[in-house]
Amino acid sequence: MDLDLQNLARFLQSLNTPHSIHQGRQLHILFLKRGLIQSTLSLANRLLQMYTRCGSMTDAHKLFDEMPHRNCFSWNTMIEGYLKSGNKERSIQLFDTMSNKNDYSWNVVFSGFAKAGEMEVARRLFNEMPNRNGVVWNSMIHSYARNGSPREAVRLFKELNLDPLDKSCCDTFVLATVLGACTDLGEIQCGKQIHARILIDNMELDSVLTSSLINLYGKCGDLDSAHCVLNRMEEPDDFSLSALITGYANHGRMNDARRAFYRKSNSCVVVWNSLISGYVTNNEEIEAFLLFNDMQKKGLKVDFSTLATILSACSSLCNSQPGKQMHAYACKVGLICDNVVACAFIDAYSKCGSLNDACKLFSELKTYDTILLNSMITVYSNSGKIKDAKQIFDTMPSKSLISWNSMIVGLSQNGCPVEALDLFCTMNKLDLRMNRFNLASVISACASISSLELGEQIFARATVVGLDSDEVISTSLVDFYCKCGFIEIGRKLFDTMMKSDEISWNSMLMGYATNGHGLEALTLFNEMRHAGVRPTEITFTGVLSACDHCGLVEEGWRWFNIMQYDYHIDPGIEHYSCMVDLFARAGCLEEAMNLIKRMPFEADASMWSSVLRGCMAHGEKDLGEKVAQQIIELDPENSGAYVQLSSIFATSGDWESSALVRKDFHLHEVKQPICSECYLCIVLPKAERKGKVTWKPSAKGIFSSRSACDYFLFKFAKFGRVYEVRRTFKELLRRGLPPDQIAPAEILLACSFGVSINEGMAIFLSMEGRYGVTPSNAHYACLMDSLFRDGRLDQALNVAESMPCEPGSLIWESILHSFLIHGDLKLSERVAERLMESEPQSSLPYLVLARITKGSMGGCGSS
Repeated sequence: MDLDLQNLARFLQSLNTPHSIHQGRQLHILFLKRGLIQSTLSLANRLLQMYTRCGSMTDAHKLFDEMPHRNCFSWNTMIEGYLKSGNKERSIQLFDTMSNKNDYSWNVVFSGFAKAGEMEVARRLFNEMPNRNGVVWNSMIHSYARNGSPREAVRLFKELNLDPLDKSCCDTFVLATVLGACTDLGEIQCGKQIHARILIDNMELDSVLTSSLINLYGKCGDLDSAHCVLNRMEEPDDFSLSALITGYANHGRMNDARRAFYRKSNSCVVVWNSLISGYVTNNEEIEAFLLFNDMQKKGLKVDFSTLATILSACSSLCNSQPGKQMHAYACKVGLICDNVVACAFIDAYSKCGSLNDACKLFSELKTYDTILLNSMITVYSNSGKIKDAKQIFDTMPSKSLISWNSMIVGLSQNGCPVEALDLFCTMNKLDLRMNRFNLASVISACASISSLELGEQIFARATVVGLDSDEVISTSLVDFYCKCGFIEIGRKLFDTMMKSDEISWNSMLMGYATNGHGLEALTLFNEMRHAGVRPTEITFTGVLSACDHCGLVEEGWRWFNIMQYDYHIDPGIEHYSCMVDLFARAGCLEEAMNLIKRMPFEADASMWSSVLRGCMAHGEKDLGEKVAQQIIELDPENSGAYVQLSSIFATSGDWESSALVRKDFHLHEVKQPICSECYLCIVLPKAERKGKVTWKPSAKGIFSSRSACDYFLFKFAKFGRVYEVRRTFKELLRRGLPPDQIAPAEILLACSFGVSINEGMAIFLSMEGRYGVTPSNAHYACLMDSLFRDGRLDQALNVAESMPCEPGSLIWESILHSFLIHGDLKLSERVAERLMESEPQSSLPYLVLARITKGSMGGCGSS
């Protein structure tokens, strides 16, 4: 049977989808049986082309290897197929081994790499290309401009322009591309030279060139030139008009933008979008809504750009109602399925505080992309739902750098600094790119746990990647040092910064305020105002906190009112809390109560606690009783309120009520507060290496092991928290854990720091008989330290001399220093002699005895 080769070739060309591959393979088998692959190159090429179009590069590669003859078409087909399938390495390998390359071969491989953004390979191919026509030059220039290298695009155009015979530089598309690159670079002079070249060559100014020129002049601020370009057109096209409106709007010339808009009566949606966007950019949201209504009345079809702009206006006004109307409209016209539109709605709802609406919309969507999921991470983080944010992050199929940044920021802002640091470490292991935002957030997380060493390590990382002078990093570092208590270092860093906005000022001001430097904070606030920086809500929180620390009632009240009436900032809960605390500390309890009554929201337990402290300090027992009961209603776990209320009843002689309060205290099993110093210091060695704080004030954590218990005892003892040490020790006994050598030593240490000398003596004397622990040198040293602190020098020396073993040189040297400090020459001489017997090589006793003999004891304290 004879085959119609022409019809077969046409049929092969029609096979271009993966579903057609089966038919193509059957034809392949038929051709092999008839020997057509070997005899008819054109048919083999068509079959090869069919495989590449259907996406089966495996079949194509196999056929290519089997072909006895190949021409440029065969090679080009394979190269193009590999490029389309994403296998760029294989395509360049084939190209390099191809012996006879034609212009199409060069263009195929060059354009493939240029479109993929592989600019180094594309530039190498461009340089090696024997014949570069206007299309190639245009493609190279356009690729540079599109892939974020506008300067290279302009430089290449200038190189093209050197050849007076080459008219490629007169191509409209090339000129428009280069004008766009000049716009991105702000190179208006270069753009003007191109404009002059267009006029000299009498080139036609079509809509593409006109809009490019107007865009250049508009963005570079030469609006008069932009207007002149538009006036040269008899009938301005929509894109040129849109570019001019955008230029006017970006420079605040909205009257000119409106006049340009009304030059054309039948403008398309692009022009309307430009003016609506201009209104929003210039904070004229009401005008944007009115124009949007006019747009709907004229029957123009709203696109996702229109909706995104209007939703931005809703966010600026913090009004979700128009957003809900837009939501209904988007559902009606089917735009809500677009992820860009959905993302804009979610962002608008979250900025307006309608977080439930944002979450509801997200739950109704059927498809998600990375941008949308990133928005939801931010929404959940801002609403305090950090677990939901983390769940989205953990289940994301692909994470962008924004995903990691959003999650780190969310964890840091929601009181999860340890988790934020963990995530940062994971980023580091994956060798993901660090930027100013994730580094700043992690430095903030280090500040939250007062991890100075880790924070400085992260700043060193920022220095390595060249971000040490970045304003965001520097601001976070100021905040970090202030929160770690190094206020002087923070100020030195602040003084070297470029302070372009209020954020850096707020960080330093809050640092002063939270560290109790009220006067310095107020001085800095005056400097901030004189520098022309507008205060924000955070600024006034710091100012009022500073007034609170300094007791400046009138000053604080003045700034509280100035904030509202001069700066039009509505006070938040933080501002009211500062003022209530300021009034309460000064004894102005009536003013504090009046302010609480006038607040637009309910007072929390923290605010009432400020009033309660004021009542106790100024003897207002009746009001204090009411306030304490209010606190207990709001926060039944607040131990301080129970103690204060019980004290109020006791001091007024109402012992029965005092006892009832204490009974309620125990019935509710209210936890005693752990001191903040201990909380900050109880960081296990492993956690210190990772920058983690894993301790929680729970019995389960403290008594999980003997070593853990001993560690906690030591930390409590170090800060003299006798009550916590005693309570922990009793719980140790109650749980049937016999004390070891360490536990009594920690109690003695706590007694030493807490100046509970008699209790320490009692524990020391009962150690062996009651607990079966023989006192060691460490116990004797703790007891002697307690006695020295209390000035009982004779008793301390008696303890040393009664030790069952030789005290050793360190103990004697410690005793000698204590006696010298207290100026007891007689005992100093006695101890120096004992030290000479114990440690003949030590120079200290000889020096002390020599000075005693000469009567020059004044300098012995520092020996």
